[in-house]
Amino acid sequence: MDYLNASLDSLGGALKELGQYEFIDSGSPRQFQELMELIKDRLMRHTVRDFKEHIRGIGAEDMKGVEDLLCGLNEMLWSRSLGQEPALQTFLCLRFFERVGVWN
Repeated sequence: MDYLNASLDSLGGALKELGQYEFIDSGSPRQFQELMELIKDRLMRHTVRDFKEHIRGIGAEDMKGVEDLLCGLNEMLWSRSLGQEPALQTFLCLRFFERVGVWN
């Protein structure tokens, strides 16, 4: 369990470690997976709800920026599904600099 304590700085890290944990009870892995699916579902619902609320007041120019951002994120997810490690930090930094007018 010490390795879990070390991973608590990151919720994702702790959950990943738990996913690798060898449960003693034979039903525990199934219950853990059910819990993970429930957490993922709730997080997705809240994220989508918050996103919808946020974009209601966005103008056309800002909406174009959101579309570009989502397109770029989709490309990175596709790259990751192919086993490549996308440069998320670089992507987000470039988007930030474009938004503040450094690069257009």
